[in-house]
Amino acid sequence: MRELTTTKYVGRGSGPGAWLTTVGHRHRVLGSAFNPPHLGHLALAQEALWQLNLAEVILVPTGVAPHKRIADDPGKELRVTMTRLAAADDPRFSVSALETNARGRPTRMMTLQLLC
Repeated sequence: MRELTTTKYVGRGSGPGAWLTTVGHRHRVLGSAFNPPHLGHLALAQEALWQLNLAEVILVPTGVAPHKRIADDPGKELRVTMTRLAAADDPRFSVSALETNARGRPTRMMTLQLLC
């Protein structure tokens, strides 16, 4: 079982945007709506890989955003597909559909416990 250690919020505007969480020693989780996934998400993940000497960053699209409505949401499945396409060029990125496949509104802690 991987050890869950810290969470860092990366804000955008007045509320949290993406979140980056430690899972184990060399793995991090980057969560966001990924609507759409963009260069900022990839730059954040690549910078984390480099600065923290990581083996992997797991991108986790939010199923239901806990703090706001996802504007012009194309649907959970399409956001996961777009995230997989955006991450496809770097083998150190993986995409988890844990939150988009969950029933109801999963908490971040539930997601992280499942990834551990």
